[in-house]
Amino acid sequence: GLVNLGVHPGECVGVLLPDDWEMLALALACIKAGVRIVPVPPEFGRAEMEFALRLTDARVLITATELWGKRPADMALALSRDIGLPERIVVSGDDRPPGTLSFAEQFLTGDGRPEGELAGRRLGPDDPFVVMFTSGTTGTTKAPVHSQNTLYAEIRGYTGALGFDQTLVNTTAHSNMYRAGLVTRLLTALVLGGTAVCLDTWDPAASLELIARHGVTTFYGSPHFVRELLAA
Repeated sequence: GLVNLGVHPGECVGVLLPDDWEMLALALACIKAGVRIVPVPPEFGRAEMEFALRLTDARVLITATELWGKRPADMALALSRDIGLPERIVVSGDDRPPGTLSFAEQFLTGDGRPEGELAGRRLGPDDPFVVMFTSGTTGTTKAPVHSQNTLYAEIRGYTGALGFDQTLVNTTAHSNMYRAGLVTRLLTALVLGGTAVCLDTWDPAASLELIARHGVTTFYGSPHFVRELLAA
């Protein structure tokens, strides 16, 4: 799907989606296609989204019709008209705006490309892999770049210190568009062979129900999220 969108090796692809399985699949697809994934925080408004797109020159944005009370697909369309980025917008969800592409049709149909057509595209372990924006709550948002190896070292370091293994069942209150969601929840579970539990948007009561249902062993969240869980 990424190759069919015209994304070239070494380019960036923006992603702004609810917290579900799609983020992990897209991250792995980016490795295979040789492109860098750029998670866009859901709090970002038009100015912040424009900054992220311009900084990374992301010609493709994969997003949702509605998220956190905003309509990121409409925002992206307006930016596309005004600054020429993103050039292509892939949308998950109903009520897709005209001029955008369907996530399901782009990624969930067909058998994919033969392995031979992807030869030479795969990212190396030390190649830039993720451009991960900070929230910007303490100043201008920053965009640290990680390779697969830097993330693997982080994951192995803290999970080894805490004694985590394949029995890990983890979740977090933070979005998959941030390090806590992508790395601490999704990639950590992948590296260890554990389980990641996702809720599309933060809801303390629904999170407690999921924690009980799936036997979550580890919750990661800043103090105010923990207080919300205790209050629920």
